[in-house]
Amino acid sequence: MKNQELKPTSGLVQAALALEDELRQIVSIATEAQRLPLDSQHNLEITAGKLSELGTVDQRLQPLVNALMEAVKTIVNTQQAQAMAIKDRADELRRRREVFQKLLTSYGSLVQTAQGLHGLIMAFADTRRNDGAASVENAPSLYVVQQAMTDLIESAGQVSLAANEENFKDVARQVDSIRQQLLGARKSLNLLSSAQTRKHSIH
Repeated sequence: MKNQELKPTSGLVQAALALEDELRQIVSIATEAQRLPLDSQHNLEITAGKLSELGTVDQRLQPLVNALMEAVKTIVNTQQAQAMAIKDRADELRRRREVFQKLLTSYGSLVQTAQGLHGLIMAFADTRRNDGAASVENAPSLYVVQQAMTDLIESAGQVSLAANEENFKDVARQVDSIRQQLLGARKSLNLLSSAQTRKHSIH
């Protein structure tokens, strides 16, 4: 079985033990001073010596009491510093949660808007596949679709930038993924529109 390493004794414990040890010695001296009968020169001298030692009690105790009080003060200051650090951490956590929740809300809004845009793109694509015939009632124009995509791409870029600035990299990656998909879809839409335009110009 391995020997456990002794943990260093705290300043408070050391000061308390030193004071306790000194008090124990004083009690021992006081007991000795009262023990001997005062019936001989020897006992008188011993008792006088013990009483003389007790006369310096204040001088002996004061430094130890001061050390104990200083140790207590150190603990109080440390506890107060820790309390402030914990409060600051709690405030930071609250702020970070608020920022994260706002980013999630923005991300959710992007996803919802992207879903609506998908339907708009499909409606526009249907008219192109049918040589411009309005297979869908009130089908959107190319300009409307392009503008909606551009607006959403810009919004995604802003959310991605905000997430990166706040160091929420996961959210930034998810938003950027949507943005890249939108950029790809816009490119495909532009190619489809160009192809249809060339086809009509040939005819």
